[in-house]
Amino acid sequence: MNDHMRPVPRRVLLLLQFTAFASALLGVKLWLIHSYGNDVPYWDQWDGEAVGLYVPFLRGELSWLELFAPHNEHRIFTTRILGLLLLQLNGLWSPLLEMAVNAVLHVLALGTAVWLMGKAAGKQSLALLLLFTLLLFAIPFGWENTLAGFQAQFYFVLLFSVLSIWWLVVAQALSRWWWLGVASAVAAYFSLASGVFALAAAAVVLLIRFAIVSRDRRELAGALLLLVLFLAGAFTTPVLEQHAQLRASDAPHFFTALSLVLAWPFQISPEAIEAAVKEGPLLKEWLLVIARNLPVAALVCSMLWKLPTRSNPAWFLVALAVWFGGQAAAVAYGRSNDALVSRYLDLHTMGVLVNFACLVAICTGS
Repeated sequence: MNDHMRPVPRRVLLLLQFTAFASALLGVKLWLIHSYGNDVPYWDQWDGEAVGLYVPFLRGELSWLELFAPHNEHRIFTTRILGLLLLQLNGLWSPLLEMAVNAVLHVLALGTAVWLMGKAAGKQSLALLLLFTLLLFAIPFGWENTLAGFQAQFYFVLLFSVLSIWWLVVAQALSRWWWLGVASAVAAYFSLASGVFALAAAAVVLLIRFAIVSRDRRELAGALLLLVLFLAGAFTTPVLEQHAQLRASDAPHFFTALSLVLAWPFQISPEAIEAAVKEGPLLKEWLLVIARNLPVAALVCSMLWKLPTRSNPAWFLVALAVWFGGQAAAVAYGRSNDALVSRYLDLHTMGVLVNFACLVAICTGS
């Protein structure tokens, strides 16, 4: 009987793997929403959605420019568009509906990230990456984003950043797909301010490749353009004086918060964290930082030693490492005292996933 059995086609196997992954992770998130979600608007939803978005929209007074208006330090255009779309389709404002749609969006973003990481880490790595991602994100570290409808920006920035970095790093500089990467990076910035780091991450890789691999002037031109766009995004990011107390007050404060972010999920006690903020970074924290990010460091060193061709997709993992470093730095500076609160953990968890993907790439020889 076995002689007549045909192997499962690769496309069918991939479809089954992603269906199982998406169903399991979405089921976990929907269970959390069913168990703990509430249809009463919460926190920023009252001013960010009700007053600033839905009321002027229903009165016919909402302009396109207002969709790009600052919300804290961000310009959450994509979240506002999604909110208006759900309002029109549903006929009323429902935070529970927003939570459910956000859950789908998060699963889509993670599935896209794992698919691209699998291309970079090796063909045989996809199933392992899917399993690890499922186990990692099934733990509700980011429960605050799951249970608040007004948090789609954290999932949009992940989706658009990953797509942007892939197209900007893998596609030929200044080609059609490369420009699509630029557009995706712009969408990431108009989802969350830290989305601007997709431009910086791709620029860093393009500059490295130009200097030591390709000598392709298009890569140099593309990198310079990305740096200009990155600086434009950084300098046009709103700065709120009322949030000055939330930002790092000095270098020790910043590096302490950064070490806590880069070491996560390794943690020390709240008392030790408070002492570290006052006295400066602790040696133990930095040892944890090194331990957690060793796979990234090893892959970067390997890439710089072997000097693979510009078409090697492992450059994507290098760019992702730069990207999550930028995310960590942004949170450590902008919210130094609250760098490990739940709403940022979906971003911090990506750092763990990128490290795992780098470890798999090293083991598979990619």
